[in-house]
Amino acid sequence: MKKIPGLIMSLIALGFLAWAPGVYAAYEIVGVTSNVPTDGTVVKMQEDVEVSWPKPAMTGGDVLQGFVYKWNTSASPLSEAELSASVKDGIVSSSLDDPFLSKAAADFANDDSNLLRYVHIKTWYLGVASGQPTYSADTVIGPINIDNVAPTGTVQIVDDQGDDLTSTQSTSVSLKMAASLAPVKMYIGESTVRPTTGTLYATDAVYNLSSTEGLKTIRVWFEDAAGNISSAPATDTVTLLATLSISPYNPTIDLATATSQVFRVDDGDTQALYDWVIIEEAPVTAGDDVADFSGTSTGTNSVTLSLVKPGTFKLQATPSAGGTALTSGTITISGSPYIRGDVDKDGEITPQDAVDAFWLSFNTEWTFEQISTGDYDQDGEVTPQDAVDIFWASF
Repeated sequence: MKKIPGLIMSLIALGFLAWAPGVYAAYEIVGVTSNVPTDGTVVKMQEDVEVSWPKPAMTGGDVLQGFVYKWNTSASPLSEAELSASVKDGIVSSSLDDPFLSKAAADFANDDSNLLRYVHIKTWYLGVASGQPTYSADTVIGPINIDNVAPTGTVQIVDDQGDDLTSTQSTSVSLKMAASLAPVKMYIGESTVRPTTGTLYATDAVYNLSSTEGLKTIRVWFEDAAGNISSAPATDTVTLLATLSISPYNPTIDLATATSQVFRVDDGDTQALYDWVIIEEAPVTAGDDVADFSGTSTGTNSVTLSLVKPGTFKLQATPSAGGTALTSGTITISGSPYIRGDVDKDGEITPQDAVDAFWLSFNTEWTFEQISTGDYDQDGEVTPQDAVDIFWASF
């Protein structure tokens, strides 16, 4: 008999705690619906996100005050200190027969699939027994995975070695793709209008060019799992050559790595002979020669050119037996064949180079060679300071 009062007191205490402020009681929100998946399925969404739920039936004289909610990126339920009438994103009115909340589409405009969102909702009511504001347990809706950002990437036209390909006689070319944001599909074409049919995304592909000779631009659009497609395509260019053409067609050659280059006519018949000339020569420095023939340039299928100074030119090959001349693309020579600071061009920088640079500093004009070797600080002229710099570099 002595234990009964203790049991009664325990029951009373439990009843008090059930109605105390901040203790999660009934009315937890269930039956939530939304216009977006809440299981993590990736979806593209251009409209406001809406979440709705049935209004709970209040009992025992409890009074519904409304519903408090908060958006975040965590699935962990929120405490009263984290979500309440005073700490919230908003309150849904108790007067609504069909409670709902919405979040503007603009808030998701830059969401990608790696961002998971959750919305936390609690019922807020006045407990009649305690006379205190009380909250239901936190109902967590999510993950909501909206992806509105299209992937971007690059495309490169490559040769058999994987190097950049600028010209080809074959209509079949190899492509290498790279893209961000997990693309699943790609669209490849030459038109500025995206093809209607795509293929599964891959880092390597083969594309067949249209047969018309000339400069070709290949365009690639990328699409992700949510259906976002690149607004601007990745591009690369290649020149489709005639079956009979000069090779290499339009190279860019750095004088720092090469001072000669062999050119030939690709025609599948090495017996055909041609007479070669350099045309449209445009040196960086007026009066300079950009290139000269090394060896014969008449009655031959191929020629060797000595590359002399920066600039551009073209080659023309006319059949020795008569016929239509072939013309290369623009050949670009860049860089310098000289060592900066090696004024006497003996292959090393010595104190004598500093002396030579000092005497050059009295000139008011310099040749390309003198600027390439004596202008150590690369300010466009040879000065006594260049001589000082070369002297210290000689050590």
